[in-house]
Amino acid sequence: TRLRNAMDALDAAADTCKRAINAASGHFKDSTMDDVKGAVSAVLKVLVDALTIIAIIIAVVLIVLVIIGSGGTALAAFLTAAAFWVGLSILALTSVQYFMGDASLEDVGWAALGAIGGGLTKFVGAGAKAIVGTTRLQVLTRVADQARRSLPFYVKFAQRIPIGFVSRWAQGRELAAVTAAVTRAASVIDDAAVRSPLITRALGVVGLDDVVNNFLRIRAMSTLGLEAAETTALTTATLRNVAGLGAAGMSGVAQAHDFSEILDAVTSFPDTLHDSDIAILDAADGVPERDMPLPDPTRVTPVGR
Repeated sequence: TRLRNAMDALDAAADTCKRAINAASGHFKDSTMDDVKGAVSAVLKVLVDALTIIAIIIAVVLIVLVIIGSGGTALAAFLTAAAFWVGLSILALTSVQYFMGDASLEDVGWAALGAIGGGLTKFVGAGAKAIVGTTRLQVLTRVADQARRSLPFYVKFAQRIPIGFVSRWAQGRELAAVTAAVTRAASVIDDAAVRSPLITRALGVVGLDDVVNNFLRIRAMSTLGLEAAETTALTTATLRNVAGLGAAGMSGVAQAHDFSEILDAVTSFPDTLHDSDIAILDAADGVPERDMPLPDPTRVTPVGR
């Protein structure tokens, strides 16, 4: 009798415990919005990891194209543009993760370095290149004027003689002198740019081709003698180039960071994909497995001799 009373008391305690646990679990049950948020978070992680892997693959392919060097120019240009948009996508998705509490400011910072750095390098380099091109034209125009002013006095005198063959001879001498002076000056400026195809391709991949060539052409133009306006314009271009170098450095640091984490991203990607599938199914079902009611407690029946 005592044993049976004890077993009945144990069963009653189990029933009471079951009711208490089910009542308490109702307060912690995920709502539909919680399930949707979990699914969105899982999908975002999958997308960010996948895009990071794609960005690294693009970087590796670009490096291979630089080393090979034969053909692939159109492909390299396409991949460079694709890398920029992949970086922007990673930045956008990481920002969403941050606002959802699934990423830190550090994560957003690394994504911003990768996306903004590379794009800013090309943008700044192109802006400085336009200034350098305009200044080059101004320098060559001034060189042409100097060549005209430096003509021998008899050529200048012959230009004023109203005799056809004399004036044509003088004009021919002027054209030859101006052409020679402008050609020499243009060669000084243009030949200062990087001539090695390998280096040119490598700089193009990281977006530094315009920046480096701008620096070299600015230095070459300074040897030809500059006027105040030209000096001011080239100073502005130099400052933009410095900003481009800084942006390239930012992008390089971000790429190094991505390479350091690529192994973890690749190895964990299957698990991340699996977790996202589970979260999506939970959100679709509306009743995750963890919220199912507890089964009835097993009753213990005493066995007598």
